Amino acid sequence: VIIENYFLGHRKFYCSSRVEFFRTANYGNEETFLGAFNYLIAEKDIIYDIGASIGIVSIYSAPYVKRVLAFEPDNEIFSKLERNIALNGYENIVHPYNFGISDSEDEVSLNSDGVDGYSPSLSNLNRHSKSKEIKVKSIDYLIEEMDFPLPTVLKIDIEGAEILALRGANNLLSSSDKPRLLFIEVHPTFLEDYGSSSEEIKELVLNYNYKIITFSKRDDQVHLTAIRND
Repeated sequence: VIIENYFLGHRKFYCSSRVEFFRTANYGNEETFLGAFNYLIAEKDIIYDIGASIGIVSIYSAPYVKRVLAFEPDNEIFSKLERNIALNGYENIVHPYNFGISDSEDEVSLNSDGVDGYSPSLSNLNRHSKSKEIKVKSIDYLIEEMDFPLPTVLKIDIEGAEILALRGANNLLSSSDKPRLLFIEVHPTFLEDYGSSSEEIKELVLNYNYKIITFSKRDDQVHLTAIRND
């Protein structure tokens, strides 16, 4: 499928079902978010796309940045991410990693029915019929122990585990090398599974000396965009 948009440009995606085609053709139902994201990113940016799925954010942003590191723990969805990267010829820009981002280095259960089901989640709210074991790592571990490049943009969309990703990036977010932009899809219902809330996410971001420029509700989610103050 080739999808063309006046503002976002045209990209190629492999779709193996009606559900996958619908989600891809509708930009994951987040065309406005994609437009804002691409408007704010810059040529020298290194993006961590946490919860990359089939690669919509990674692939649409790839031509405008230095590098994208795309993290997707579900192996079935990951194979589609790799294929979509290759279809667009972005192998030198978008680098996929088949593990999740959390607050520790561990193996955990991921609830997932693949690309045709609800978005995979570490939370178990009886929305999925299957689960699988995946590896997770923290952002601080990637940077400090695995020599990953410092991100200038963090995009996090991981169905409630955003609180874990932020806790696992404490050293980065407390440092002078912290990213200049944060894009976080906040899931209030899933956050309850972690004893957290959208207000805790908001307070964390503010305490790391970011200015929140959007905190807008969409269905049962909240889109948070923040820029560093200093």
